[in-house]
Amino acid sequence: MSEKMITEEERNIQIKVKKNLMWIGIISIFMLFAGLTSAYVVAMGKPNFVPLDMPTMFWVSAVIISLSSASMIFAIKSAKKDNYSGVSAGILITFILGLGFCFTQFSGWGQLVSQKIFFIDHPSGQYLYFLSGLHLLHLFAGMISLIVALFNASKRKYSSAQHIGLEVIAMYWHFLGILWIYLLLFL
Repeated sequence: MSEKMITEEERNIQIKVKKNLMWIGIISIFMLFAGLTSAYVVAMGKPNFVPLDMPTMFWVSAVIISLSSASMIFAIKSAKKDNYSGVSAGILITFILGLGFCFTQFSGWGQLVSQKIFFIDHPSGQYLYFLSGLHLLHLFAGMISLIVALFNASKRKYSSAQHIGLEVIAMYWHFLGILWIYLLLFL
């Protein structure tokens, strides 16, 4: 059975569609977090609202997720140069840094607990737990995508001619990094 050959125009359309679908997903997630941060602003005006000091581990997580964006950039640049080992290394480093981000999130929650800030009885803590937890849930989706990308990289599916899948994953990953820094500065 022969594989259907697609024209350059059809390939460009496929690339545009994939990127546009990712943009729709990113905008949807952004709107979700914009609504939640708006609710946080409203809650700040309530008398029982007590501002929090951000756990230091959340600041560490911002550094980690920023570094992971750099490793994703390295993976894409490697794909564009047909550097297969560089693609795999970049994705693997991004995944490991993603695990580090997850660890610092749980550590940050541990710092909140040690300050006696719990989800149930602390209004500003509720927002912090919920927003960081929701972000972490989206990051888990990114981690699954990285596993798929790592598998594809091991099969040498990313090259100078074909790297759109990796670019779409990178778009999502960079968005998660920007979103975390926004949440951290906002809260």
